[in-house]
Amino acid sequence: MKQHYIDAAVDAARQMIKTFFVDKNVDGLIEFLNPEKFTWIGNGADDILTDVEDVRQTFKTRLQIIADKYSIVDEDYMIGGSSNDSCIVIAKITFQTSDVSDVLKTMLHFSFYFQLIDGQLRVSHYHVHNPLKSVINLSQLQTYNAVSDMGICIGTSMILYPSKRKVLINEETIELTPIECAILLTLADNINRTIPAEDLYRSIWNNDSINTTSNTLRTHITHLRRKLRIDNDSSIQLNFIKDKGYLFSL
Repeated sequence: MKQHYIDAAVDAARQMIKTFFVDKNVDGLIEFLNPEKFTWIGNGADDILTDVEDVRQTFKTRLQIIADKYSIVDEDYMIGGSSNDSCIVIAKITFQTSDVSDVLKTMLHFSFYFQLIDGQLRVSHYHVHNPLKSVINLSQLQTYNAVSDMGICIGTSMILYPSKRKVLINEETIELTPIECAILLTLADNINRTIPAEDLYRSIWNNDSINTTSNTLRTHITHLRRKLRIDNDSSIQLNFIKDKGYLFSL
């Protein structure tokens, strides 16, 4: 692909991010997509779409649970590869969202597969990944009490509101302790992937002495399972796998 098209693709990726997160304009975002063949992958295990109209409706729903005000404070774009008629744009964006006097920053990673179709650049594949641990950590949970509208989707039935330490499951609100909320954030960041108990412990307490207090982690996870009503028939599973660690799966 010629350089001027690659530069145009970077500009289009930048505009797509601004259109959705800053302007809150879903229809404007849709204009960049390939209407004939398109795929989108998001954070959750079920966040896979292959139809532009499904994307339109899903993104409009997402607007209701993300923060009211986003501003872009840092952005970095790179080309992941190109051919005669296509290129991949990768973006690393730091957002800032505020609610009155409190400010929260988070980073999202994006990738866009642009194709040149009838002389116009269109996105055939769009992927956004939000490392959940980057949204808010335990120390921030104890400090911030803002961004009330900022929710994190976990699968199709759970929304986590870190700043309020609450989980919404099928319209039922469940209160979490700071430790339980931090554990759930870390597990969600490793969804469908086994995380060693030692790594989970260190990410929460920033401490290597898991051998002396290993019961603490198990106790908090037991309480978390009970609050989230996780059992053998649940769509969400949280299991301990011997000699491997904890598996949070959908």
